[in-house]
Amino acid sequence: MNAQWQALREGDTEKPEWEGRRVKTDTVPRCFRLLVLSLLAFLSPACLGQTIAVRVVMEKNSRPLQKQPVTVSLFYDKSKGEHFPPDFKTHFRLETDANGEAQFEIPKPPPAHVSVTIQLTSLWHCCCWVLADTQDVVQKGIVASDRLYVGSDAPVKMHPGEIIFLTRPLAFWEWLLYPIMKE
Repeated sequence: MNAQWQALREGDTEKPEWEGRRVKTDTVPRCFRLLVLSLLAFLSPACLGQTIAVRVVMEKNSRPLQKQPVTVSLFYDKSKGEHFPPDFKTHFRLETDANGEAQFEIPKPPPAHVSVTIQLTSLWHCCCWVLADTQDVVQKGIVASDRLYVGSDAPVKMHPGEIIFLTRPLAFWEWLLYPIMKE
């Protein structure tokens, strides 16, 4: 193809074989279109309602717990003039799927706080309730555990828009005392 360009520059009047075919000269506009589409795809969740994922996993090996009931409550700060949308429920129940995950969408305008409670169906030990600022959950994520983890010590990584509940089986002595403690 370089020889054909050379011949064209030297004044050869014969039509090159590639004439009539489209020459790829629009690579910059195509890259620009890809960039714009990528940005739209990346920013579209911010334009639409945010989705929050609630994950229930085992602390030791991060295996998911499925079919666990999850209760979500959305709280608006009426002193700041916030009001919930009339066609949106502020309290609802979900259940974790096979991946130990339940998802819900935050309405517009977003609530000031979100409360999530899990009711474990078997003998598990956990921090089963979280009350957090919606903005913190959306921007950073939250790991809820009955143990204190600092920085990267947590067995799972938190991601923005995610609430992770870490559970562990009851210890033997907790299992023995469970019937007494239950009452």
